[in-house]
Amino acid sequence: MRLTPILLALLLTACSAPADSAPAASEPAPAAEKAEATPKAAGSYRDASIDKLEEVLPTLPLLLDVRTAREYEGGHVKGAKLIPVAELSSRLGEVEPHRGDEIWVICQVGGRSAKAGRILESKGFRVVNVLGGTAAWKAAGKPVE
Repeated sequence: MRLTPILLALLLTACSAPADSAPAASEPAPAAEKAEATPKAAGSYRDASIDKLEEVLPTLPLLLDVRTAREYEGGHVKGAKLIPVAELSSRLGEVEPHRGDEIWVICQVGGRSAKAGRILESKGFRVVNVLGGTAAWKAAGKPVE
């Protein structure tokens, strides 16, 4: 396929946006960009893989599972504390003892844990969202309780 000079110029312009420019409102930030996110005023938030979770799990102060009780009972990462995302705001007192720690948050695939992470971050907590969630953990053959 042959590109016309105008089309080529448009493509080059679109692909050469400054690295520090923000994505459009409808575009999510790339995963690598979120993983390296700098702390915000209230707290901090970043993403991590299931492999990284497995690496830090033995020394993790708090892994918060924000799925439903039924999902949790169907298998969860060992040591995960259940607080469904729908109850998180009213149960922040249970998380408060971990204010100085990074709180790792997991759900089924990552959506609810991202929501929970934003709630916690807005309250000043440091948060790590587990990408792929429990589904990815199980799919990788990692152990569940």
